[in-house]
Amino acid sequence: MLRIGIDIDDCIVNTTQAVLTQHYENTGEKLSLEDIKSYCIEDYVSPEYREDFHKIFLNKNVWKRVELLPDCVDVVGELHNAGYEIWIITSTSPENVLKKCNFLDRTFPFLDIRKHLIITPCKQMIDVDILIDDAVHNVVNAGYSSILFDYPWNRDMNEKSNPNIYRVSGWNEVLKTVKLIQRRITNE
Repeated sequence: MLRIGIDIDDCIVNTTQAVLTQHYENTGEKLSLEDIKSYCIEDYVSPEYREDFHKIFLNKNVWKRVELLPDCVDVVGELHNAGYEIWIITSTSPENVLKKCNFLDRTFPFLDIRKHLIITPCKQMIDVDILIDDAVHNVVNAGYSSILFDYPWNRDMNEKSNPNIYRVSGWNEVLKTVKLIQRRITNE
């Protein structure tokens, strides 16, 4: 069966929305997801907030307000029950690892997170068949096929020139896309 890697931020939970909400609460500066046109959120905040913006990801209130994306747990459960090997792969600050582990343990009791969580800034180093992610830099020039969650920050990527990348708008499209990729891999 195929090995599937799943990113946490903006694939399992709505991290960017939680960060933007916290930024608004901290500063009064209101940004929406549609304002974020590239992966670095700090490029879109006012100059006076940019230098320390990375610290917002350590704010415990951000992690209290994240919400699961619709259908995520059900689809990951279906993939797991169908025999796919599930890996959670994230690039995060060391300070956030325990928070994310605890969240994942509660959310996916059917996965042994202790044995299936990978922390890396370079996902192309990981040996999976499919990576589910939202960041273009994690899905291009990779040895795996990718399922890219559609967000404003990745819409400038042309899937036609990247035939191993499949764009989805939500978890309700992931299962059929995994099966499509599996058929393609099997026929190669």
